[in-house]
Amino acid sequence: MCFCKQKPPWQGGAAPVASPGKCRFSVDKRLSTLCLPRPRGQTGNVAIYSLHLRSVGRTTHAPRTAGAHLRYITRPEARADLLAGRMPIERYAARRWLDREERRDRQNARVIDKLTVALPRELDPLQRRGLVMAFAERVTQGRAAWFAAIHQSGRDAHNPHAHIVIRDRDPETGKRVALLSEKGACRNIRLLWEQAVNAARRSPRKRAAGDGG
Repeated sequence: MCFCKQKPPWQGGAAPVASPGKCRFSVDKRLSTLCLPRPRGQTGNVAIYSLHLRSVGRTTHAPRTAGAHLRYITRPEARADLLAGRMPIERYAARRWLDREERRDRQNARVIDKLTVALPRELDPLQRRGLVMAFAERVTQGRAAWFAAIHQSGRDAHNPHAHIVIRDRDPETGKRVALLSEKGACRNIRLLWEQAVNAARRSPRKRAAGDGG
């Protein structure tokens, strides 16, 4: 794990990646840049690729823990910008939906996967919204339900980040599509996030289109 505060502890080559068993990657919420080797001739900040992945299961957590997490990330004082796909977007309706889904799960089911990602400060609020939406849709393959709370105002204006909840069930087949419990999932999801951030930073500055629902 790399917590870079000043200079990178390595020179050249690729940045070290955490082992598959550890799902925390270079997380330091106070930083706007990740200490990656800068290509020759490049100036300015390098994008942060910070992603933290955890899960909530019926055997590992108390009942309705998933709903409680959703209530926390949507608390009014956080002034969150909410997005959702294939589940309610209103905070109370979303929690009731998640609680109902949990009650239908088998006893040893994985209820949700929850991710926290740092958002690039050089993007504007609407661009960050578009980034989170595109990433969530890619991870869920446009099939599983997801909910996101973007914290980027008030106390979080200098620390923009998003909490993403994924309910990994295809509504038609009941099968998992994000596969975040599989071997190598941490590396794969981090790679998807890096690709999404890089694409967002390369795109022309324009308003993000569309809302989840």
